[in-house]
Amino acid sequence: MSIGEPTFYVQISHPFSFNEWYKYIMKYLFMVGMALVIFGICFLVTFRKEKAKRYIVVQGKVIEVVKSLGVGNGFTYTPIFEYQYNNKTFRVEHRISSFTPNCTYKVNDVVELRVYEDKPDKAIVNSKKNLIMPLVSGISSIILGIVFVIIYALFK
Repeated sequence: MSIGEPTFYVQISHPFSFNEWYKYIMKYLFMVGMALVIFGICFLVTFRKEKAKRYIVVQGKVIEVVKSLGVGNGFTYTPIFEYQYNNKTFRVEHRISSFTPNCTYKVNDVVELRVYEDKPDKAIVNSKKNLIMPLVSGISSIILGIVFVIIYALFK
């Protein structure tokens, strides 16, 4: 730059001041915290209902692994189980899909399934993970939600 040339400054303006951004973020932190607490309570209610249901354990068999379009350009692979209950044959899709074709269950694998007496067509794999997951998710959501609400209360 030489002497005598005009100097131009560009001032970038923001639609919100720092205080407005802070209030905006804190408001949503509180709302997300409350949503997580409610979400966690729903998971705990689900856990309690699942634990109280009457069920029977039956042997099922993986009859196929279904490939379907997943997120983006990827695919998901979901095992389909077949089982007998009260002299009827049922087929049920596993709750959890895999992003790789080498998923946990292969065709012809024998699997223990938990069949609920009130809904015999809605069997799930009989594992502690399937029963404990709503409990873990519920407690984690409640704790995280409470942390967010406390942060909001301390810094609002």
